[in-house]
Formats: sequence, structure tokens, C-alpha cells
Amino acid sequence: MKNTIITLGVGFLIGRYIYINRDKKEAHRKEAQIKRRIIATLEDLGLSKREIKEQSNTIFKR
Repeated sequence: MKNTIITLGVGFLIGRYIYINRDKKEAHRKEAQIKRRIIATLEDLGLSKREIKEQSNTIFKR
């Protein structure tokens, strides 16, 4: 019984670790996608590189 509880606890911790890392990777991927879309939109508006950089930095800081 004791070994079963320890095994289940270790399995739970490993599963939790994998799930948390997957969520972090997915969040970073989505954030990068949003940043690319914002920069593309600012480029479509005809802003200069300097203005795009300033505007995107202002947006990303929020």
C-alpha cells in the first residue's frame, strides 16, 4: 500500500511538471504569434521601422 501511494504521488508530480511545461511553451508560441501580427499590422499602416519599434514596444510592455 505504501509503495502504491508513493508511485501515484511521483506519477502525479511528473504529469504535473509535463503539463506545466507544455502550457508555458504554448503560451510563448501564442505570444510570439501575436507579436508578429501586431508588427505586420503596423507595417501595413505604412509606419517607419523606428515608429514600428516604438509602437510595438509600447504595446508589449502593457
